[in-house]
Amino acid sequence: MVKRTFFPSVYRFGQLGLDSLVAASACYLAFLIRFEGNIEPVYQDVVLWLTVIAVPGRLITQTLFGVYQQVWRLFGLKDSITLFNAVTFYSLGVLVVTRLGMPHIQPGFKGVPLGVAVIDWAFCLMGMAALRYARRRTIQRPLFRRSRRAQNPQRVLIVGAGMAGSLIVQEVRQNPQLNVEIVGFVDDDRSKLGRRVEGVKVLGPTSQLVSLARQYYAKDILISMPSASAAQMRRIVELTRGTPLKLKVLPGQAELIQERSLTPQIREIQIQDILGRPEIKLDFSEEFNTHFPSASEQVYQRTVLVTGAGGTIGSEISRQLARLQPKHLLLLGRGENSIFLIDRELRRTFPHVSIMPIIADIRHSARLERIFQQWRPDIVFHAAAHKHVPLMQHHPTEALENNAIASAHLAQLADRYEVKTFVAISTDKAVDPSNFMGLSKRLSELLIKAHTHHSKTRFLVVRFGNVLGSRGSVVPIFKEQIAQGGPITVTDQR
Repeated sequence: MVKRTFFPSVYRFGQLGLDSLVAASACYLAFLIRFEGNIEPVYQDVVLWLTVIAVPGRLITQTLFGVYQQVWRLFGLKDSITLFNAVTFYSLGVLVVTRLGMPHIQPGFKGVPLGVAVIDWAFCLMGMAALRYARRRTIQRPLFRRSRRAQNPQRVLIVGAGMAGSLIVQEVRQNPQLNVEIVGFVDDDRSKLGRRVEGVKVLGPTSQLVSLARQYYAKDILISMPSASAAQMRRIVELTRGTPLKLKVLPGQAELIQERSLTPQIREIQIQDILGRPEIKLDFSEEFNTHFPSASEQVYQRTVLVTGAGGTIGSEISRQLARLQPKHLLLLGRGENSIFLIDRELRRTFPHVSIMPIIADIRHSARLERIFQQWRPDIVFHAAAHKHVPLMQHHPTEALENNAIASAHLAQLADRYEVKTFVAISTDKAVDPSNFMGLSKRLSELLIKAHTHHSKTRFLVVRFGNVLGSRGSVVPIFKEQIAQGGPITVTDQR
C-alpha cells in the first residue's frame, strides 16, 4: 500500500525555490534595466515591496493555474501555454492595481512603469520556461552522468526528417540499452538539407541514400514516414536492392495511433508496404440491383453457414458476415484449432451474434445432411478446399474428392433444403487449368452450375487470385525464400 504524504517533497520545494528566485530577480532587474542602473528615488520603495510581493504573488497565481501540477522533465507545449497564462495574468494584475487602483487609495502614488512591467514579464517567463526546459534536456541528455560508450552500436540512417524521425531520435537517446546510433537523416525536402533535427544532421536527399550509408558506415535504414505512399516505398526498396543494407519501417498512421512509443513498432518492411493497393470500403447497405437487395438485408436475421471458416478467406468472410447481425452464424471446418480461434475472436468482437462452431469434413455426406436438417441455413458460403498446387499434383484423387465431388454434394444439399443463396469460392487456376488443383476447382464450378437450371437456390461462383497473406498463397513462400537468400522457385518447369 502506498503511503500518502500531505507535505511537498524536497523536489517540489526545489521547484518553488527556483521559481521564487526567478520572480524576485526578474522584478529587480526590470527596474535596473528600465532606469539604466540608476533607479529614481520615487521608485526606491516600490522596487523593495514589489520584489518582496512578487515571490508569493507569482507562486500563488501559478499554483491556481495548475503550473505546479506539471512534471518538469516532461515539460511540453501545453505546459508552456499554462505557464504563459499564469505569468501574464500576474503581470497584468500588477499593472492594474498599481496604475489604476493605488493612485485612488494613495494620492501621488506612481504606478509601475509600463517598461518595467514588460521587462519583468519577459524575464520571468523566459527564466521559468528555461528552468523547465533545462530539466527536460538533462533527462534526455544527462550532463553529469558519464555515459558508457556502447560496444559496436547499430548504426542507423533515418529516411524522413519529420516528427516521427524526431521522436525516434529522442527515444534512442532516452534508452541507451537499445544500442543504436543515429548517424543522420535523408530527406527530399530541400529546406531541411544541411539542417539538424534533434541535433542530428540532414545529410542529403533520398537519392544519395546508399552512398551516404556507405560513407557513415550505416548498416540499417529506417523509414520513418508513416504517411509514405507505396510509390515512395518502392523507390527506396529499388535504391537499396543489391546492397547489404537492411530496411526497416515504421507502421502506418492507423497503427501508430494505437501506441505512443515508436521504437517497439519498428518492423521489417513488408510486401503490403510496397504494393500500394487501395483499401476497398464495403458498403453493405448498397443495393446490387432491383432484383437483389443489399447485403445487410440479405444476411440480417438469417442463418448463414460458412465452410472452411477457419481458413484465411473463410475467416474473413465470417468477420464480415458477423457485422451484418445474422440470426445464426455457423462456422464449419475440420481443423479444430482454426475453428476454435475464429470462434473465440468473433464471440469477443460480436458478443450479441449467435455463433456456432461445427467440426465436420465436407466429404462426409451423412454428417453434412444432419447439419442441414438441424440448422436449415438460408445462405451458404463454401470456402473449404485443398489449395496447394504442388501438393495436389501428387495427390490428385484428394483434390478431386475434396474440391469437386464434395462441393457438388454440398450444392445438392443446398438445393434440397431450399437454401436461398449458395456462394462457392473458386480460384483463378480454374481458368484453362494446367494442374490437378485448378482442374478440380473447374470441375466443381461445372457441377455447381449444373444445379442452376432446375433449382430455386441462387448459385454463385467467385474466383479468387493470390490472396495476400493467405495460407494457399505463393507470397509467403517467396518471402521465406528471399529471407533465406534464394533461389525463388515456381511450379512451372519452363
